[in-house]
Amino acid sequence: MNSENRIYIVAVASLMVALLGASLMLELNAEERVANFKDLAIAQQRKTDVSLYVRMLVDAESGQRGYLLTRDPMYLGPYEDARTRTQPLLDRIVDSYLFEDTAPPDDATRDLLQKLREMGTAKMEELAASLTLEASNQRDAALELVRTNYGRRTMDMVRDVAADLEAQENQRIENATEEWQSGIFASRALVAGSTLLNVALLGFAAFLLHRDLRRRDLAARQQEQHNQELAVLVHLRTEELSALSSHLQSLAEREKAAIARELHDELGGIMVAAKMDVAWLERRLSRPDDDLKVRWTRLRKLLDDGVDMKRRVVETLRPTLLDNMGIVPAVRWVFSETCARAGLKCVETYPDDDLKLADEAAIAVFRVVQESLTNIVKHAKATECSLSLAIDDDNLNIVIRDNGIGLPITPKARRGQGLAGMRHRVAGFGGTWRITTPDGGGTLIEVSLPLERVLPKTAAAESA
Repeated sequence: MNSENRIYIVAVASLMVALLGASLMLELNAEERVANFKDLAIAQQRKTDVSLYVRMLVDAESGQRGYLLTRDPMYLGPYEDARTRTQPLLDRIVDSYLFEDTAPPDDATRDLLQKLREMGTAKMEELAASLTLEASNQRDAALELVRTNYGRRTMDMVRDVAADLEAQENQRIENATEEWQSGIFASRALVAGSTLLNVALLGFAAFLLHRDLRRRDLAARQQEQHNQELAVLVHLRTEELSALSSHLQSLAEREKAAIARELHDELGGIMVAAKMDVAWLERRLSRPDDDLKVRWTRLRKLLDDGVDMKRRVVETLRPTLLDNMGIVPAVRWVFSETCARAGLKCVETYPDDDLKLADEAAIAVFRVVQESLTNIVKHAKATECSLSLAIDDDNLNIVIRDNGIGLPITPKARRGQGLAGMRHRVAGFGGTWRITTPDGGGTLIEVSLPLERVLPKTAAAESA
């Protein structure tokens, strides 16, 4: 890793660390805002509860006075409501200080809560006492209790305690509001900083991406140039190998032709002479016995089989029909011979006109047909086979089809030497070669050779 890449990595890491720090600070700031909001809600709820508590005591006192003056039970409604609701409300106020705060209340707040509880309880007891006296027909005593300053002093003390608690909550609301506003400012600053960091990170990423794309483009151009050089080299090597393969095939065909001539001339002469000598000896023998006749018959049969085998070997190596009669008779012979030997039902089609091919093209066509038929017999498990030679659009088309098991599934099994040899022979004359499995099954081999490459030069010039 070079120094430039190290600098880029450090820069990206620094930006990401800064962005992560800003995100963490935003999260902490958001948690503080939630705490501020909770403080605001608690303080506001306490103010509401304390005000409600004082208002209920005032309403209870007003109802008590109205009842004592008019003796109308309708005025006792606020008192009865306060008698059932003030104590739970007071407990809720005290619990909010004791349990809802993160820190316990100080001594002054505890004194205020205790005084609120005592004064509120005393006020309700004072109201209950006056109503009890009224209920026991001691109206004068009840009115005298009302005229005392005890109830007023108690209520004033309740109001003072409530005012002190409300002042505390107002201060708390003010502090929470200030913290909220400062937190909002800090959040905005953090958001702005995070945005700038994101922009810087995106800009740096765009710079690195552009730099990487330029390097990739340069590498791609270099690779393309290298591939072109390799393609030229492969093309040259392929041409060399193709020329070598064609030369080896031509050499092999010449060697086969030489061997075929040797077999035909030498071995053929020996076999014919042997048959003639055997016939001469058989005629000279007088009255051969049955056992000797059997042996003479078997010897003649062996000589005939040897002659036939020699003929098949010679025709396989270099068909004499190809040299003497042309491509169509040679193909017709190998096709009928193969079908008869393998028991195939065969259909064949040939051009109406005589087809004269160049020597190398003729042997290439013959070998393609011969190899195709050999594959059908060995691998296809077919019962029917068809062969078609036709001239169409300045091309010699060869179509061979069977109804066997079709092509092998694995690509490795398709890359046989026989198929490669056929493909090379066809490519050597600028033709196309294709082997497929039709919808109806079996195997279809299609070969197309340009006439200008396979006809003799004089015939090709005349055709052109």
